[in-house]
Amino acid sequence: MVNDDTELDESTALLLFALVEFVSSCMESQRMMRQQRRLRYLRYAEEQRELGEIMFLLHTSLDVTTVRRLNKETFKYVVEELRPYIEKSSNNNGPTFSAEWRVAMTLYRLSSGIPFNQTANQFGCAKSTACTVYHEVCEAIESVLMPKFIVFPTGQELQKNIEKFKMKGGFPQVVGAIDGTHIAIIAPREQAQDYYNRKEYYSIVLQGVVDANGLFIDTFCGMPGSVNDARVFSISNFGESLKTGNLFQPNIEEDVNGVQVPPLILGDGAYPLLNNLMRPFPNRLNKQREQSRFNYKLSQCRVVVEHAFGRLKGRWRILLKRNEHETQKLRPVVQACCTLHNICTSNGVPYQHAWTDDEVNASLSCQPARVNQIVEGPRAEQIRSAIIAELMKVD
Repeated sequence: MVNDDTELDESTALLLFALVEFVSSCMESQRMMRQQRRLRYLRYAEEQRELGEIMFLLHTSLDVTTVRRLNKETFKYVVEELRPYIEKSSNNNGPTFSAEWRVAMTLYRLSSGIPFNQTANQFGCAKSTACTVYHEVCEAIESVLMPKFIVFPTGQELQKNIEKFKMKGGFPQVVGAIDGTHIAIIAPREQAQDYYNRKEYYSIVLQGVVDANGLFIDTFCGMPGSVNDARVFSISNFGESLKTGNLFQPNIEEDVNGVQVPPLILGDGAYPLLNNLMRPFPNRLNKQREQSRFNYKLSQCRVVVEHAFGRLKGRWRILLKRNEHETQKLRPVVQACCTLHNICTSNGVPYQHAWTDDEVNASLSCQPARVNQIVEGPRAEQIRSAIIAELMKVD
């Protein structure tokens, strides 16, 4: 019996040893397979990065609808800034699309305005994937890049704006120009009438404030199209900050013909006349020469915001389409376009005047705005009168 037990123990030990060897071999095999898979994923990710750059260059060099909206250096900068927020790790089904691919696909849709199904076909993915990635990237641009590039000027930058605007025609103390533009949408399911604007289509409003270089320094987007510019202004944080005097840092006043003139924002006739906000006189046949002079010089400065809207929609043509997004998802798209406008302008990415075509001009054209009758008080009138006297000195 002892011998039998000994033989049994030896057989069991050999069996266990063989089992351990087998398990170890399987684990090693699995480890090597995982390692090889990771290497394949890394190679795939690198290929995707290269593919993203290739597709970006292809769609921005050859396609007439998207030619050179962004140069390669700016594209790489945007990718690296957004990579931690948009790049997904691999999963059990394999690696996901790279940050380069995601940004390239989003930029292609923003610049061309083509539908999701065509975008998906161009970039070899499902329509649902294209839609998800597009919104994720736009939201990342809004949350990560927008605070860096849409900034109201302070200190020396504020003073530089005042000097540059004054060089445009002698208008003193101007920091920026304000206006609104409509972004077309498909009629929403609820309260559609609120979004039907005076141009007789459905839209949301983008309010933009632009500096002397054509950069957006404040944006407010999402109000229904039926809301007029003055109402949008009064609702916005920018309008509230302007009224309370907390906007300009520093809030340095300049003596103009004996009147202390604060930093100013210029608007059209739809805006109220405030201490810090100048608007033109109404267009009347019996308008005085001084009022015409004031309107002309104000228009010379304020036209910068109209040009900015034209370049914004010319470069990012998604803003010319009747966007099928839900209204709450459209705001990040518009803000992303404004941010990319500033990035391109700051980096000297060329804008082709051919992009400002009939479609862009039609989007910018508007019916005469209702003249705003609001005047903040006698100080606002005094400031305007002092500026008129100053402008009459300039030939």
